[in-house]
Amino acid sequence: MISDQRSIVLLGGAGVFGSRLTQLLARETDANLIIAGRDITKAQSLARELGAGAKAAMLDRTRVAGASLAALKPWAVVDCAGPFVGEDYQFARTVIEAGAHYLDLSDGRAFAERFGALDALARAHGVAAICGASSTPALSSAVCDALTRDLVTVRSIEVSISPGNRAPRGLAVVRSILGYAGKSVPLWREGRWGSAPGWGLLTRKDMGDPVGWRWLSL
Repeated sequence: MISDQRSIVLLGGAGVFGSRLTQLLARETDANLIIAGRDITKAQSLARELGAGAKAAMLDRTRVAGASLAALKPWAVVDCAGPFVGEDYQFARTVIEAGAHYLDLSDGRAFAERFGALDALARAHGVAAICGASSTPALSSAVCDALTRDLVTVRSIEVSISPGNRAPRGLAVVRSILGYAGKSVPLWREGRWGSAPGWGLLTRKDMGDPVGWRWLSL
């Protein structure tokens, strides 16, 4: 176990993805975990389950004030809530200005591409601001970097996510993946940028045993 008495606020920490991170942190560290969100009952339930070192707090990312966040005295804030498609950076700014490190699980292309605009603010406050610490782009990029480290050239990289039919899904996830259906999505193919409709380019891939063949789309 990692010994650390600093406080970590997990916004959406009782949600589908957030609860996994919250439970992992509870097992692997002794940090003070603050499970935050709009559903205080859900947050309190998980806090009771985790026991000492975890507590719940009411927090709405769309209306959070710097003073209410600072009152929690966070060392770091992790935004697990989303959806990040079409969102601005007001919550991230509030976290940084409160003097806390910021991380999110965003997989929204536009949100991640423009996140660098907060770099100067984060440096001025002496904190880290990290976007996209999720399956994509963070973990997928790390895997690609490791696999291609000794290669001279890379012709193509295909990354796909194919959750099981029984995998839990939160409202934010559903909104995110349906938010770009039919919309133009930038795509690098055959050495140049183009575009294709979201949820287009339907294909099947063999994922190997025991998964087998799966339908995939953009």
